[in-house]
Amino acid sequence: MSVDARPRETSSEHEYRPFYSAARCIETAQRPPPDGDWFPREQSLRLPDARGPHPGPHRGTGQLKPTRLPEDAHLATRQRFDSDGVAARYAAGKNLRDTWKNRREMYCIESALAGIPPGSRVLDLPTGSGRLLPMLLARGYDVLAADFSAHMLHQARALVAQHSASGSPISFVQTDVMRTGLPDRSVDVTICNRLLHHYPEAALRRRALSELARVTRERIVISYFSNWALSALRFHLKYFVQRRAPDDRIPIWPRVMAADIAAAGLEVTRRLSVRPGLSPQTYLVLRPAR
Repeated sequence: MSVDARPRETSSEHEYRPFYSAARCIETAQRPPPDGDWFPREQSLRLPDARGPHPGPHRGTGQLKPTRLPEDAHLATRQRFDSDGVAARYAAGKNLRDTWKNRREMYCIESALAGIPPGSRVLDLPTGSGRLLPMLLARGYDVLAADFSAHMLHQARALVAQHSASGSPISFVQTDVMRTGLPDRSVDVTICNRLLHHYPEAALRRRALSELARVTRERIVISYFSNWALSALRFHLKYFVQRRAPDDRIPIWPRVMAADIAAAGLEVTRRLSVRPGLSPQTYLVLRPAR
């Protein structure tokens, strides 16, 4: 019996319907959203709890649909990391563990910063528990550490106090990646590490990238999860076998990410993979499109 591995058109922008051949994962056809935001920037949506269980296939259709609307992923991500316990665990896992993966991620980010001179204004958003801050300060940057979670910022301040000299050029701000409140072109470089994979919808990724493009003069470094990795195939196969639709940390195809980047008025200048062909985590160096 053969398995149809062709991409199929779906009836909803939010359907998750991967199809597989024996060798690789085939992406469901995706149509980019129309120009502009799906949600007005000043509108705050009141939505059901995004963390509830998925109801499974729709009766009579066999189709899997996430329960979340696009804005849910942003709200759920903020809520997930905005607690003292989560921030403490995150700091213990990221700041204190000298793992191969952490070292490789740091290597990718430092490579992406090549050519950025000391004294440059660098925005780290989200800074999380501050894992990147000692490295950024050691390179002589004027650092703006930003995060939505006050608990994460508390951990970041503690890390800087422990590892960096007193009077280091760093400031902290609690803000949202969708609306930073920063002036246009107010930083030289922005680093957005380990955030976009929490946004499965193109609308959210484009909103975040557009805001980063607005405040950045020279270079943006982002990470995302790419489908060109064995662990990405394993991810999709797991949900396919379980007949569930994932709503977080979903790998996407590079061409989908490229469309989001172009929609934000940016272009890719460099690609860096944590573990090429194995890990989905990929870093991209961006600049304003010319």
